Amino acid sequence: EHLDENDRIDPLWLARVREVVDLFHSRGVYVIINVHHDGGADGWVEACEESYNSFGGRFAALWTQIAEAFADYDERLLFEGVNEVLDAANNWNTPSPAAAEWVNAWNALFVKSVRATGGNNERRNLILMTYSGGGAEGNFAAFKLPEGPEHLMITVHNYDPQAFTWTNA
Repeated sequence: EHLDENDRIDPLWLARVREVVDLFHSRGVYVIINVHHDGGADGWVEACEESYNSFGGRFAALWTQIAEAFADYDERLLFEGVNEVLDAANNWNTPSPAAAEWVNAWNALFVKSVRATGGNNERRNLILMTYSGGGAEGNFAAFKLPEGPEHLMITVHNYDPQAFTWTNA
């Protein structure tokens, strides 16, 4: 909702994000910028070829703009590329080989887009996520680090036991 028809970020929105980052940085706090709900069950970033081919340009443009806007920020600013990317069937379990391939492709596009902007982004800590954010053995087995694995982190989400950690707990 903050991108125009040419995939440009609304300048007022980006200024607000910068304001919030600066607020926390002035207090010595680390900050993570992510595009949190572009993945997941209703997101446009899906673990499939169709989504990647349709929206890869948008995704790269989004991260290029964010990275350029924050290129001079220090190591207390981290970027997280995707959140809980699922396949077209919204499978939350171990990914199929094809779905794993496409999550790895999104992660690689994120790293490539950010690193290409230079400045502190050449060595900024970037956070990558497994398929669905899952921490099961199959999710890790399917995960591949993009080329140039310097300053990369992996995150997973753990809702176990779900009855204790979920919204109706």
